[in-house]
Amino acid sequence: MEIPVLTPNVTLVLMIMAGIMIPLAIIIWLGKGDFLISGYNTASEEEKAKYNKSRLRGITSVLLLITSVYLVLLALFIQWAAVLTISEVVMTFVGVILMNTWAKHG
Repeated sequence: MEIPVLTPNVTLVLMIMAGIMIPLAIIIWLGKGDFLISGYNTASEEEKAKYNKSRLRGITSVLLLITSVYLVLLALFIQWAAVLTISEVVMTFVGVILMNTWAKHG
């Protein structure tokens, strides 16, 4: 069986995407990018009050960093694409669940 190889252009695109997500994660973590959090930016003030902003920022930042690592690993180890993708999907589900439970005020 032949080991799959990405073209240099695809590898470059994956690395650029990862390189964009890392600064966005830092911006959100520092509290300067709340408008980048999907759903939170369009929520009403009373809906926003239901969430702990620092927890929401933390979860979002960690998810962005995990996605960045996923993209880099995918670019380097395409033969592990299935395992990496399943891991990323599971982490995304965990993140969404945490955003809607742990990040919400009681």
